[in-house]
Amino acid sequence: FDLVVCQAAFKKLKRPVSALNEIHRVLRPGGRAVIQDLRKEATTADIDGEVKSQGLGAVGGFITRRILAGLRNRAYSAGRFERLVADSSFRTCEIKTDGITLEVRLEK
Repeated sequence: FDLVVCQAAFKKLKRPVSALNEIHRVLRPGGRAVIQDLRKEATTADIDGEVKSQGLGAVGGFITRRILAGLRNRAYSAGRFERLVADSSFRTCEIKTDGITLEVRLEK
């Protein structure tokens, strides 16, 4: 593949290094992967801002805040993700954060 995208799912994987190695295996030389997920360092204010930007009503906003706060417990920090990548076939990555999002860019 030229590109592999994993969005909002990586925190659920039981064997993240194996998943990274499989992504690496299926990429052509020069291929790229982008992983976007919730970041562990997201603050309550970050979550509130994200929910506000979605224009949800009171009940929907409350539920979404609770879900994101719970999922944050399973999310990876930027440092932890760097260590996972270092243990994988990729070895290095570029990480960007914005609000509640952690974006990891990898190249084979």
